Amino acid sequence: MFNDAISKQLKQDDVMRWLGFCFIALAVLFFYLPSLLFPPRADQVIYLSETATIQKPLDLIFGSYDHNRHRTIAPGDELLFRPLLYVLLGTEQVILGHHFWAWQLFGILAHLTLVWMLLRLLWHVCDPWLAFAGAWVFALSVFNYELVTWTHLSGYILMMACIVGVIEQAVLCIEDSDVAWRRLGRLLMYSFVACFFYETANVFVLMITGLLIFSFPQRARRLLVLTVPVFLYGLCSYLNYVCAGHTNTHPSAAVAHGTSAGQYVWAVLYTACWWFYEGLFNGMYHYVLGIRTMFRADEVMVFKTLVFNDLQVLMALIMLVCFLGLAWISRRQFIKKMGLLTALGGMLFSYAAVIVIGRFHDSRDLFNTVRINTYYSYIFWVIIVIAAFLLVSRGQVKTSWQRWLIIVFVAASVVSGLSQGVTVYGMADHYGKAAHASVSLVEGMDYLVQTKSTDLQFSFYVDPSVRGNYSYGLSDGIRKLTDPPDKQYSFIELLYPQYFRPRQSAEFKFPTENSS
Repeated sequence: MFNDAISKQLKQDDVMRWLGFCFIALAVLFFYLPSLLFPPRADQVIYLSETATIQKPLDLIFGSYDHNRHRTIAPGDELLFRPLLYVLLGTEQVILGHHFWAWQLFGILAHLTLVWMLLRLLWHVCDPWLAFAGAWVFALSVFNYELVTWTHLSGYILMMACIVGVIEQAVLCIEDSDVAWRRLGRLLMYSFVACFFYETANVFVLMITGLLIFSFPQRARRLLVLTVPVFLYGLCSYLNYVCAGHTNTHPSAAVAHGTSAGQYVWAVLYTACWWFYEGLFNGMYHYVLGIRTMFRADEVMVFKTLVFNDLQVLMALIMLVCFLGLAWISRRQFIKKMGLLTALGGMLFSYAAVIVIGRFHDSRDLFNTVRINTYYSYIFWVIIVIAAFLLVSRGQVKTSWQRWLIIVFVAASVVSGLSQGVTVYGMADHYGKAAHASVSLVEGMDYLVQTKSTDLQFSFYVDPSVRGNYSYGLSDGIRKLTDPPDKQYSFIELLYPQYFRPRQSAEFKFPTENSS
């Protein structure tokens, strides 16, 4: 009887969790709907350009796994090794081609995959209503907009979904007071995928491994197997680097500019505080067509009104006060979670430090470095949300204070999520309309290529003045090392390098010679 009651309760719990996720998923799909009209941008255009001439699908999927180490357009990331990211991009290019709405949909589905993993973890560690509220706000938060809609980096989201899986398994191990082989297998699976998607995952895996070894010293030998993905990643990266013919060790931007230790620490703290502020209160954003979405602190865009901005600040403050109250009530549980919280804190600091080492040039450039790379805050806030909700213990609500704090927190979270969802919709709709001409132009050029590409002499020229064929500015750095310093690529020139020719030698010219 007792076991039947527990089984029934668990099934009800699963149903409620799935219903909560479906509600969140429908909201995410609705608010991100306009982003399906986005064309490729920034690094994705470069990737499509440099792989456009690869004809065999397997070469595209498995032969370009180290693409960033062979880039000829805007090179500079030779030290990075992200094989699964480029396997994913190659697979998308083979299956989806220039159907960029499908690329955008995949990015949204990757985001929902992480949201599901996050909801499952939060549901386990805290009250279900709080878990739903946390996943709801995270799923619709404005600070996620850039990484969700920049589909070139969807692999980052999948990496972080795997890291959430690693954290979940670690929590279960600590609760069970043992590391069962089945949990170790899941830890290894998540770790392998994460490490080969994105290099920072190796640091995260090592920190969780250290936590488990500290928690279970008697299982230290067994747990050392979790370092295998990190070791194999480092070995594969090094061997590939040497085989690719790279002999120079490129210093990071910070090292190259002689950054002091004090400047390092200041930059890391500044970066983390900026991400926290933007995620909590939402700053202003603007976009550069074909590049990326950036923080903008000096003006409000027409689609982001002060009503929603003020509302988000109010809701954030209410949520913060309620959350601190719930954490205070659960303060006696802190000591049990101190090891996990310490590991998550180390992950936050190390992540900010890795970004700073790779991006930070000098103190004068710090604000701009953070401003133009808004997608970095996504990973930061996944860790923040997990760490924060660990502070609120799961269990039966025993006091009226807890009930009221949870009710107010959930209500504020729902309003906050909706207001941010409206902002996300406005941003996506604004950019989608601005980029509509580019999408239409690509559709027209694809039709031309399909009907004429069998002609060996087929070529075309599209003038930058044609609507939708924007040019990249000199400051964007999108050029080859052999290009003259004043070279500016157009969108169509990058997307169809195998067919694009100068006006004087092209078979088809747009606009035509006799057009006005």
